[in-house]
Amino acid sequence: MAFIPDFTQAVACLHEFSLNNKDQQQLRSFSALPEPTKRAAISCFCLEVAPIEIPHFRKDLYPLLEPSASRRDASLFNILFHFTTQLKSETKELHELILHYFLFSSNRSPLSVHYNTLASNRVQQKAQVGALCNQISECLIPRCPRCGSGFMGLDGCFSVKYRNCPCSFCGFCLADCGSDAHAHVLTHGRGYYGHFQDFQRGFGQRATEKIRNILGSVNPDLKELIVTEVPKILARNDFFV
Repeated sequence: MAFIPDFTQAVACLHEFSLNNKDQQQLRSFSALPEPTKRAAISCFCLEVAPIEIPHFRKDLYPLLEPSASRRDASLFNILFHFTTQLKSETKELHELILHYFLFSSNRSPLSVHYNTLASNRVQQKAQVGALCNQISECLIPRCPRCGSGFMGLDGCFSVKYRNCPCSFCGFCLADCGSDAHAHVLTHGRGYYGHFQDFQRGFGQRATEKIRNILGSVNPDLKELIVTEVPKILARNDFFV
């Protein structure tokens, strides 16, 4: 624990305090030490890796120290006590590893700040990738251009009108054609009728273009993440995308 200033003094104060009938002078000396030092000393006793043993630390001594600890530190100390109970059969090295991680995190060392920042950025990136994946998935769902109701595909007359929506739209390009799409359907030069495969190809072409536009606008930092997700999304589509 060389990286913690006055750590040896803090441990010695607590040890003397426990031996000398709770000598208040030792407690005052301990209380005067910097917060990171006190945090480190209490933590090593919580995890039972202190250089000097204090029997029954949790039962006899910690209750006298807890009132002066911040709410955050007290909560963390209780977590360490829980770890100690759960990891009784584990090695001392694992306890020490937990202690070092705890101290690096709670004292906001440059290394801890660095890794916490990386983790936070990664979480934000994952959220952004999730939103992009939702946009891409949405591109693969045919919808009425007016009410947004989804449908699976078309076969037959490509002047489409659903019972619950007044919109009449074109099955080739999904254009909202007001109340009658027949005239617009003929502009595609294929007559009024089409097959499901015609709809698949036409919708798939438009979906592909939308997805390319989405991917083209992706922040470079996210491309590595989104590239691994897109094939999973496209594997489920029926539109040749």
